Amino acid sequence: PAYAAARGGDGGDGDGDGGDSGDGASPFAHFRDFGAALIMPGFVDTHNHGPQFENSGIGTDLHLLQWLEKYTFPTEAKFADSEYAASAYRRAVLRSLRNGTTTCCYFATIHLAATKVSRRSSSSSSH
Repeated sequence: PAYAAARGGDGGDGDGDGGDSGDGASPFAHFRDFGAALIMPGFVDTHNHGPQFENSGIGTDLHLLQWLEKYTFPTEAKFADSEYAASAYRRAVLRSLRNGTTTCCYFATIHLAATKVSRRSSSSSSH
């Protein structure tokens, strides 16, 4: 069975104050049984080009400069439109969350308005 430890509650000492009774009991003494489920922490992505999520897996036969010219630069030019940017960033964040990435550092485009939209999209998609 899969178990997850939880801090807080009564801290394992039974008095409900969340503290340690002084008897050496772990503050993580409260466990919840999740049956056969696998419990894992979320993934952390420290370098993600949010505007490029639509280009994932395409153009793998191209050299980097060719790929940038054919896919990256035209895609990033679309981010001059804040509505497009909002939709694209929302999809990028939701895809990351669906795949288990709960913390991410997204890199944006040169478009300031779109960059501000990316921050709002990231915040609202995570709730």
